[in-house]
Amino acid sequence: MIVYAKGMDNDIYMRRIKEFAKANPRHRFTSKGERNADVVLTEELSTEEIGLYPKLKAVFAPIVGKNKFAVKELERREIKTFFIEGTPEIVAEHALALALAVMGKIALHDRNMKERDSWSFDDSYWDSLFGAKAAILGAGRIGGMIASYLRPFKCDITAFDKRSRECGGLFDRTTDDLREAISGAEVIFAALELNDETFHIIGKEELELMKGAYLINIARAELVDEEALDFAVKNCLLKGFAADPWYEYPASYPEGGSGACDDCAPSRFDFYKSPRVVCTPHTGTQTLRAREVYISQILRRLESYLNAG
Repeated sequence: MIVYAKGMDNDIYMRRIKEFAKANPRHRFTSKGERNADVVLTEELSTEEIGLYPKLKAVFAPIVGKNKFAVKELERREIKTFFIEGTPEIVAEHALALALAVMGKIALHDRNMKERDSWSFDDSYWDSLFGAKAAILGAGRIGGMIASYLRPFKCDITAFDKRSRECGGLFDRTTDDLREAISGAEVIFAALELNDETFHIIGKEELELMKGAYLINIARAELVDEEALDFAVKNCLLKGFAADPWYEYPASYPEGGSGACDDCAPSRFDFYKSPRVVCTPHTGTQTLRAREVYISQILRRLESYLNAG
């Protein structure tokens, strides 16, 4: 079979793919455009791109999210798709770091001391995570790992999820009622998969119910209505907001930018400039260990597929 590694420019990925190709000499591997590819290994694939490969039988993606793939078109053409389990423990660690940074005013105090040489004693009180009432939206692997990290802080944890899951006692309670989950919560973690049902699942009314709480988004930006979030931050409905995923990405963003240029802002609104907001540029899995795990997971699946053929 011909395996085309499309846009896999990450040094770790290319090293591992070359090693894999050497160990599987019966198949041809290439990183250059190959219209006769039987398999494409990539982090994104549009409907138009799918049409470029008439012999395509399978797509392998070293990522968890499917939003950069024309999944319906792949299904229509009966092309098999393979994704990875990811590294929920690392994503959850980043979520916890965001929560501690915004609740503890770490980012704000760091900025004040570096930019204004200010000790900020007039605004130095911060909120402890210890004993906080927490809501985790999404009881999957990432949500469960966040819960396990919150346990040493003696948090009271409610999980929201529409699906019935075996959660192994990770949460104090679970509910399929979003408003029930967020009502009274002091810190809310958004860890839901983005799909038609969860798009803008957090809107104006939900943000009003979060008044005085901290919202941490570690999943996908579009879970939260962008305009409603702007209002909630600027009118102090939220005590704080922290996020790793954003609404706009630079054109050259490594995992497929959506912007027209490289100096785009993370949102069309400027709420992200607020001192009560902590931003990271979608780096929740940007560790060397995570990248090794990602490529290992997808190459194991590719090896099984090639051997079965």
